[in-house]
Order: sequence, then C-alpha cells, then structure tokens
Amino acid sequence: MIEADDRKLPANFAGTEAESDFAAIVAEYTNLVYSAAMRFTGDPHDAEEITQAVFIIFSRKAATLKSGTILSGWLFQTARLTAANFLKGKIRRQIREQEACMQSSFNDADNLAWEQMVPLLDEAMGLLAETDRNVVVLRFFEDKTVMEVSRRLKLTEAATYKRVNRALEKLRKIFARRGVVLPTALISGALSANSVQAAPVSLAAAATAATAKSALIPTTMTALVRGTLSTMTWIKLKTTLLTVAILLMLAAGTAIGFYKFGSAKKSSTSVQQAPFLIVPGVSVGKVRKGMSATEVEAILGKPEKWQGRMMVYDRKLGMAVAQSNSGVSVIFCGDSMLQYPGVKAFRGRTKEGIGMESSREEVIKAFGPPTIVKPWNGGQEQLDYKVLGLKFVLESQKVINITVDFRTLQ
Repeated sequence: MIEADDRKLPANFAGTEAESDFAAIVAEYTNLVYSAAMRFTGDPHDAEEITQAVFIIFSRKAATLKSGTILSGWLFQTARLTAANFLKGKIRRQIREQEACMQSSFNDADNLAWEQMVPLLDEAMGLLAETDRNVVVLRFFEDKTVMEVSRRLKLTEAATYKRVNRALEKLRKIFARRGVVLPTALISGALSANSVQAAPVSLAAAATAATAKSALIPTTMTALVRGTLSTMTWIKLKTTLLTVAILLMLAAGTAIGFYKFGSAKKSSTSVQQAPFLIVPGVSVGKVRKGMSATEVEAILGKPEKWQGRMMVYDRKLGMAVAQSNSGVSVIFCGDSMLQYPGVKAFRGRTKEGIGMESSREEVIKAFGPPTIVKPWNGGQEQLDYKVLGLKFVLESQKVINITVDFRTLQ
C-alpha cells in the first residue's frame, strides 16, 4: 500500500481519480481526527462536525503542503486548531444565550413586579414628600440620568444617587405595608420600563386647544378642574399646619431630643466598634449582599464620603461598600482605597480567623491554594479565591485588604 504521505496531492480533488484518492485518505485518517476532536469536546456530534471541517480544510490546503509533510501530524494539528475554534464559538454562543435568558428573566421579573405595583403606585407616590416624589418622577417617569437629575435639582451626583435610593426605599416600605414585598432593584427596573406610556397622538393638540381663552370647556371637565384646585389648596394648608405642629413639638421636646440623640450616638458607636464577621457571598457584619444605600447607612451611619458609587468608611471603620443597581455588590475591608490606614481600623475576620495582618501561610491554611496568584500594586501580592468571592491583598506576607465580591456568586 502506498502511504498517504508519499502520494502526490493534486491541486484539487475534482475528478474521479482524485476523488478516490481523497476518499482513501479520509478513510485512513478519520479515526485519528475524530479521536482528537472527541478528546477536546467530549461530544460525538461536535466531534463529527469538527472532523468534517478538518477534511474540508485539507481538501483546500492539500496542494500547498510541503514535500515530506507528515500528513497524520498535519491532520492532528489541524484537528486541534479546529476543535479549539469550535469550542470558542460554542462558548460565545452559550454566553449570548445565557445573557438573552438572563435578560428575559429580568424582563419577566420587572413585568411581574409592575403588575403588583400598578394598583398601589399612584397612592404610594402621593405619600412621598415632594422632594422624594420629584426625584422619582425625574429619574424614572422622565427617564433622566442621575447626572441630568443632579443638574435639575442643583445637587452633586452622589447626593442625587442617595436621594433616589431614599425615595425607592420609602416606596418599598409603602408597598410592603400593603402586602407587596419587592426589593428596591425590582421597583427601580419596573418603574424604568413601564412608568410612562405613549399618549394618543391627538391628545396634546386637544389639551392645547382646551386651554385657549375662547375654548368651550365641558361642564364635567370644569367640575374636575375646580375639584382638583380645591384639593391642591387643602394639601397646601394641611402641610402648613403640620409644619407648625412639628415646630411646636420640637420646641417642647428639645431636652428629650438631645438626650435621645446622645444615647443613639453612643449606641451607634458601640455597634460600629464591634468586630465584623466576614461571611463570603453573604455579608460583612450586618451589611448584607443587595442592601440599599439607605439600609447600609442605618447600620454604619453616614459615609465619610461618596466616591462614585462607593460608600467610603475608611478612617472610621477601615472599609468601603460598593453599590450597584442591585444593591451592595462588593465590600472592601482594610486598606480599601490604598491611601488610608484601614488595616488598623478594620476589625473584622472570617470564621477561620483570617483578618488584617494575618500571614500568607494562615490564609492558605484556612482556604487552601488560591485560584489565582498575581503581583498587585508594586510590591504587593493578591490571592484570589474565585469560588468564595474573596480576594486577599498582602504586603510583606501580611493581609492588608480583603475584598468580598458578591457578584462572583450570583
């Protein structure tokens, strides 16, 4: 038998003789190519597709192969490359499908939330203070960005973000009191997607015409206008009376207020100074995954500053809390911003006892070999435990930062 490597390969495999040569080569090397593809994919159907692709490539490249080419070696390498490309494409498709599925899930969740919110929304909006109601209308009903809302209200972006979160938290509590329990992230998504519907095209023109001095307004509409104006006057009067009552109460209870403030401050300080337990994927102290900024402030107090969407408590607690659309997503413990002495301030530890200034050896003994080890910020080192959502930054073999990343476990 003539070895396939010794055959003269034609420029193409058209023609009876050439086709028979090609068929003989395919028959001889199919098992080799298929086996390589199977080792890569573990799927018979994928391996068959790869095998066919390899021989299509061979049919087009045969005439360019150098004399003395070991055909089995060439086919093996081509099978490897083809299988690798196939897997890349398959992974990309799976990612796109997962993203589409996730988006569909988010949309379904938003739609379900909206169905629950609709009967209560306008009443709930009416119960908000004017400042909170305005920020919800600007952010969600007018679909403005945080930057646009901040310009309209003449606030910083950080202050605007806090005000939006506060308003959403109030809506959440109002809904909860009426039996509709929804996280602020779903309320936000549902408002963004559904709060404004397109009005009939002719409505704007009709409304404009109705305001003209010479326009004849139907009796029913006149009654509606008068009733609404009366309601607005009553609300304004009620607000004024309520303000006066609050001022009188404050004047009468100043001493009690100072006493309560001092007690609350003392209690808050004692809570903040208590050690934090780091629970991967769940919480750091009482700050839990998915909490809103308002909920975090209720536990830790006002942040020293906002840095983007980061609530910074470096000097006081040695930690920073990153917010996302779904609430708390990452907590940095220790020298979090790499500029303050957070190592000494942060007192938290994992249940294994790992905290600030724990040694590299202690970390690995507690959690095993890290998923990734890499240099970090000059002479520092990062140990990344992806499965746990934990990252440890070490300097001189000692822990100076622990990052608790809730996103990796979603």
